[in-house]
Formats: sequence, C-alpha cells, structure tokens
Amino acid sequence: MSRSLPRRRTTARLSILFLGLATLGGCRDAALALGSSPVEARSESARLLGALGARFGPSELDSAYATRRARFARSSLVPSQIYDDSSVWTSARGDARLLELAGHPTARGYSLSLQRGAPLPSRDGEYRHLLQLRKLAESEFEWRGRDDLGVGAVRGDALGDALTALFIGAERWREPAIRAQLPAAMPRTTAALGQLLSLDSITTQPHADGATAVVLAATVHPQGIAASMPSLARYLAKYVSPTRYHSVAFDDAGRSWLELSASNGHASLRFRVHDGSLAPLNAPPRRIPDTFHLRTDVLAKLSIFTVGVRALQGDVTLSRAPREKSYTVRYHQEPDWKLPPLVATFLRSPLRRPFDGEGIVLRYAIRDSVGSETLLIRDYRIAVRESAIVRWLGGAGNSQLSEFRKGAETEEERFIGEVARALQADASAMLGGGSAQNDGTGSAQNEKRRE
Repeated sequence: MSRSLPRRRTTARLSILFLGLATLGGCRDAALALGSSPVEARSESARLLGALGARFGPSELDSAYATRRARFARSSLVPSQIYDDSSVWTSARGDARLLELAGHPTARGYSLSLQRGAPLPSRDGEYRHLLQLRKLAESEFEWRGRDDLGVGAVRGDALGDALTALFIGAERWREPAIRAQLPAAMPRTTAALGQLLSLDSITTQPHADGATAVVLAATVHPQGIAASMPSLARYLAKYVSPTRYHSVAFDDAGRSWLELSASNGHASLRFRVHDGSLAPLNAPPRRIPDTFHLRTDVLAKLSIFTVGVRALQGDVTLSRAPREKSYTVRYHQEPDWKLPPLVATFLRSPLRRPFDGEGIVLRYAIRDSVGSETLLIRDYRIAVRESAIVRWLGGAGNSQLSEFRKGAETEEERFIGEVARALQADASAMLGGGSAQNDGTGSAQNEKRRE
C-alpha cells in the first residue's frame, strides 16, 4: 500500500543502513563472516551495500509512474477511487488489479519505471515491486505488496554468521574503547552519519549469569543538515523528532528480549548477549524462540493532531530454512487508539477491519540459491474498509506526504546515498581493499564455494 506516512519510509531506509553499519562495520569479524576469505567478504559486502545504496539513494521516476504515484498516495485508504480506473494499473486479473514496477542502477542514480510483467531481479541492485488491489466486498478492499531487490551472492547463513560475530564482539565492548575505535575504523561513515546523528553512549555491563547487557543511545540533530538539506531538516524536526515510540520483544513465558525507545529525537536500544546470541533481558541466557511477540506504543503528529496506538501487538515467526531466512509479523489484535474524540467515535468499525481474518501481515526475507541473485524480499497484506471519516484521515496523511515530497524526499535520498557510499568504502578498507568497487573475484569464489 502507498506510504501515506513518509516518516515510516525514512525510518525504514535508515534502519537498513544502520543494520549494514552494525553488521559490516561495527566489527571486522562480522564483515569477514560474509565470505570464506577477506577477498570474497570484501566483494560480497561491496555488492550488498552497493545494491542497498543504489536502491535507497537518489532515484528518477518515469513520468507514467510519477503521475500514478500521487493518485495511489491519495487512495491508499479509499481504494475505490482507483480500483475501476484501468489507466493506473499495468494489468487486471479477475477481481484483482496489479501495478508492476522495475528498477535498476544508472550512471545518474536509480531508475524506477512501470513495466508490465516485470521480472525478478537477476543483477545487483535490480528491483521489482508488485502491488495488488482486490475488492473483498462493498467498501472493503485488500492490498498485497511484494518487493524484491538483488543484492549479489551473499548467503542468508553468512549474514547470520555476521550477526553472531557482531554479538560476540558486543560482549567485549567497553565504552571508551569502542567510541574511539568506531571513528578510526569507519571515518567516512562516521562523518556522513554525524551530520544528522550522534552516538551518545554505548554502555555494557557483564552479569553474573555470563550475559552482557548493552544499551546504545543516539540523538537525531536535524539542525546539523539544515544548511545542506533544509527541507529534510524541517521535515524531521516537525514530524520525526517529536514522535514517541516504545517497543519490546517478549515470548510466551514473559521473557523480554529487546527494547527500543524514542522520544524528542533521543533513541535507545537495550539488549543482552551471550555466546554470540541474544539473551533475555530478565531471565537466564537461552536461545530466542522461533515465535515471540512484539508490543509497540507510538504517538506521532498528523496535521494539527497527535495520533497513535498503544499496545499494538504483533506475533513474530522466525524461519531458518536452508536457503531462506525470514521474519514475519502478524497483527490480529486491534490496539488502543489515540485519536481526536470525534474521529475515534466514527472510526471504530473501519479501524477494526484490518485486524480481522488474516490480520495485517508483514514479512522480510533473504533468499539465496546457487547460480542466482540473492534477493531481499518484503511481503505485506492489509485489508481496509472505507468510510467518510477514513477519507478524512487519508487526506490528513496525504497532506503530510505532499509536504515530504516538496524537497525533503530528494534530500533524504541524497543523504541515504552519501551514507551508503561511505559505509561501502569503509567496509572495503576494513577488509583490506583499496576500493569499494567489486573486482568480480568474490562472485566467482562464492559460486565455487556453493558448488
């Protein structure tokens, strides 16, 4: 479904890069885990980060997609406005309508265009997006989406090994040393991120049960990019920094595994590690189960109102198949809504609808196979019920989206691109390469190792 609240996209893009920062840059052993040799690890990290940086950096939209994109944004909560308009879809199949996009890196940045029958990516940085709208009943519709991005030949198991190496390293972190080492090990990334973010503290505390507690604290400073990216700075200060967020992962036994909080631009992440794995925050060390829960509270600014949810609970499933690792969240329970009083009264039934039946489903996966491009995958599904008040809510969100696209979007892409290129160069240098460019040897070695 269209991103009616662009701050979610900003957060998602930054989160992907921070994952790369932590996994590939925070620990040389983590970066080395991506290949069977430093040369192969350097090649795979360059391909992975190059693909992420290309996709989430500056992009060019063909005119056909640029025109449709605005209509989809306005219609995300009122899809009847576009369901029967054949001019906005690339194809129709029975009661389903389909929009297909293809993307690829170019010399000028990244190209996104409409393409009927868009194929799966077969090269680094290639992208496919499928968006389906299906009518379920009168005034009820279902959105289904899927994104596929080619990221080289890195294996899902290798990324898991890199995360294990990072956790092992975290058990040895001590704040004075790690805060000094990060700028030295990653000078370009530190400088690029430092325009907007400061790492305020890294606190570690060994516990008697053998686990180590880690707390990371950071602050967003929109004023740091005000001169070079004024539109993005204003948008972040107005919409993102004031957002209040708290999320905790917990299992059926009541053990907490991870806690993330943010308020007024300050964010903190709390977790424990033991022998290279996450450990419970409030129980002796053990392996995280394949099923657990995620409870989230979030309050954000929408137009002149403060809106949000409390106790939004998702049921999480981890899958560790040989060639595909995935993380799926299903939301079946309606949360407690924070809405203007009159709006809340009229929205009760429409807001309950997405959680009925299959509920809201969000899935992330990495899939690799011998001789084919490794894919990062996102799938999602959500049903909506239209009403007059939902139209109002969609209009308020679209107003924010329009504000984002008047300058902030382009500047955000430029910032993400700068950080990605810096991270790619630092990872290459850390692994002994003089350049972040792929020399072609990693891919060949990777195929040989797979065989």
